[in-house]
Formats: sequence, C-alpha cells, structure tokens
Amino acid sequence: MTMQSIPSPMSDRDVVFVSHANPEDNAFATWLTLRLTREGYRVWCDVVRLRGGVDFWKDIEAAIRQHTRKFIFVTSRASNSKQGTLQELAVAVGVGRQLKDPGYVIPVKIDDLPHGEHNIQIHRLNAIPFNAGWADGLAILLKTLDDEFVPRSEHAGVATVASWWNTNRLNRSLVKHAPELLWTNWFPLSGIPREMWVWTLPPDGILPANMRYPTYRAGKRLFSFANARMLTGGDHAPAGGTGLSFHFDLDRHPPEESGLSRHEVTTAVKQLLQQSWQDNMQRRGLPLFELSSRRRTLWFPHGSVAGDTVAFTGVDGKTQHRDLYGYKTMTRVNGDTYQRFWHFGLEVVPILYPSPVLALKSHVVFTLDGKTIAGDAKVQHRARRSQCKRWWNDKWRDLMLSAVTRICEGGTTIRLEVAEDCEILMASQPITYQSSVSYEDKEIQAIPDDETYDDIDDEDTEGAESEEAEQAVAVANPN
Repeated sequence: MTMQSIPSPMSDRDVVFVSHANPEDNAFATWLTLRLTREGYRVWCDVVRLRGGVDFWKDIEAAIRQHTRKFIFVTSRASNSKQGTLQELAVAVGVGRQLKDPGYVIPVKIDDLPHGEHNIQIHRLNAIPFNAGWADGLAILLKTLDDEFVPRSEHAGVATVASWWNTNRLNRSLVKHAPELLWTNWFPLSGIPREMWVWTLPPDGILPANMRYPTYRAGKRLFSFANARMLTGGDHAPAGGTGLSFHFDLDRHPPEESGLSRHEVTTAVKQLLQQSWQDNMQRRGLPLFELSSRRRTLWFPHGSVAGDTVAFTGVDGKTQHRDLYGYKTMTRVNGDTYQRFWHFGLEVVPILYPSPVLALKSHVVFTLDGKTIAGDAKVQHRARRSQCKRWWNDKWRDLMLSAVTRICEGGTTIRLEVAEDCEILMASQPITYQSSVSYEDKEIQAIPDDETYDDIDDEDTEGAESEEAEQAVAVANPN
C-alpha cells in the first residue's frame, strides 16, 4: 500500500468499508454488504462491486483514507491472522486517530475467536456480536451507524441490490445450461366418474349429519358422485329434495337439463375430490388442522408412523429416510428451555386442467406434546417461520414424497372412495418434466435469512434424521 498523509475531512466521506478475510469470510461479507446497501449506505467490499463505484475502488488505501466514514472489521480466526486484513486495519486505526473519531473502526465478531485473542489494535473496542445471530448483529450495527450520523446515498438501496444480484448471481452463477429433471407437487388422478347427482334442497330441509360418501353443498343444491341410496342407505333423497343425475365432460358445458353452468360443475368436482381426500385421511387416523379461509391440512401426530421415520424412493432412485415428526429444544428469554414439537402436513388442492391432478401443498403444524395443538393461528405462524426458515426446496420435496409413501403404505396409488364401487386413484409419484436449464443455489443457501425471533435456538433435534438426510437443508424461508 502507498502511504498517504492527511485524510479527507468527514464532510467528504460517505462510504462504509467492509474489511474481511478473503475467501474464508466471503459469504458473510457479501450478505452484510448487500444488507447495508439495501438500507441506503454506500458500501465498499472487494467481493461485491456495486453500481456507482468509481476509480478509487481500485486503491484500497485511498478508499480508506479519502472516502470511508466507518471501517467495519469482520473479526474472525481467519481475519485475525491474515496479512491483508491486518494491513487494512492498521491503516484504518491510523485514519481514526487523525480524524479523532474513536468509533471509526467497528469490529463485528462472526465466530468463536475469544475476545482476548483479538488483534491488539482493536482489543479495547467492543465487537458487535454476529456469532449469536446475524440478524441480531445487524440490528445493533444499523443503530450504531445511525447514531453516528453516517450518511446514506441516493445510489444505494433496494434497486441497487436487485441490480447487483441479477447481474452477478441470477444471470451468471445460478443458471446453468444443463438439463434438469424437475419434480412437481401435482399427482395425477384417474377414474373420475362421468356421472354426477344434484339435488335441489327444500328451504326447511335438514341434511343427515353423516353421509357415507362425499357431498358438496352450494346454496340450495347438493352434489355427489353417489346416489341417494348410497348416501343415506334408503331410497329417499337427502333432506327430501328432488334430484337428477347427469353425465358431464370436464371439457364441455353440462347438459341443459341439469340447469348448471360449467363452472358450477367443475367447482363441485373439485370440492368432492377434496372432501374424499379428507375423509380418506381421517379414516387412516390422520387429523386435520384448519388453516386460514377454512382450508385444512392433514398432519402426522407422534406415533402415526413407526419410529416417526418413513423410507421412500428419492429422486435419485435410492432409498431415503425422512421424519414426519420431530421436536426442537427452545430457550426462552429467561433461560428456561422447552420442547416445540413439529409435524409435517399436506393440504390438497384439486386441479382439473390441463388434466386432473391433486396438488399437494406442504404445511407444518406444532403441538405441545406430539398430539395437542399448540396455541392459536398466530402462534402457529410464528413457530412455522422460525422452525422452517432453514428448510429449502429439496427438503420440502422429500418430506412430501415420504408423506405420500406413508399414505400409500408402499403401494403405487391412493384410493379415494366417492361412491359405491367407485374409486378415484391418485398416483404415488408426482408429474416430472425435463427443463433445458438448471440452477445452482448452494451459494444462496449459505447466506442466512434476517428474520428476528424472540425465541433463541439452544439445541435443534429434529427426531432421528441422520446428518446425511439433513445435508441438503440450508438457510432460507420456505413455507
């Protein structure tokens, strides 16, 4: 580095300089740079070239001496012994003295390096702790920069981060020009009946509490794939209404004598499929949990799966294992610990076009003891964001495949009864298709999210899942 004499005054400084060990601490430095940029700060970091940079980016010492308002030193075992970062720190300490700014250098601690081993130049400074959680450390750092009146730039912000990300990640390192087999959450259906019954219910009609096959009520009409005898055990119509049967085709308008629109028929078909799924799951001993908008998801309570682990055929054709139930040991603010039990769940969404399928949406339900639902919808939502923030697509996919394998009991189909001697079959394997391109997301998965929660994770024990089964799980918000 070329030594320069007098640094520029504070009024000419608007840069936050991030010094770190390269490549050891690159993931953290990239994350921190983008987060600070999103908050409006103009940031210098050698692994992130942001829009608005000028020639002084080529000269690290000039950047520190002439443009840097605050110097962030990423303190780690790597940076504490690396010549390049220590040289940058030495320059920054000198600039801070010349500016008479005791807070010019801001150490941020990201690993287990003991405070007593910090470089002597920052030994007396309080390092902002990021090692206990990046989100918590960021909150403290942002407050520090705000308290120190560090200026923000019109050249920074969300748009700058998006532009950098699209240029340097999405369009370069993520997309690969190689084919990839993609797995959907669409499970094909076969055997949908082509005859439906519809009854017009009298104003004072009362439907039987329990009918033997799925029904769907829309206003004064009642729909079913089963006739009156199948539903009630007798020849009388449900609730005494008048009814008729008609043949339908999902691609055409229903016959005029039905008095129905195509939309009414397709809606009825979807509702009957959904009801049949839910009835089938409850007969298997799988409870339903009500979500928002009266949607419902089945979930796997403790003991519903032997050992709570399911063996299934993975996307590579090999036998894999997944837990559909587990727990996480949590620590409250007062230091008390408790166990939060999680259970995988599936919500079914019937889709009729371009071909009939059941789309399975993944959910997670939380209990107090493995069986008793914990709290209200707000408690469930908060726990879900905390528990699942490190679950990426491959984990959700494998959980879905293992759950369907459990429901199929090793077979190739799930049989949904909709009328006497009439079953709709759902395939145990979802639709797949070949994409001409693929993407690599390991670098994204290495960057933690920035959500803040009151609960502090103390020990994470998710059932008996092996380390091999968990190796694909990374940091992100999935549900």
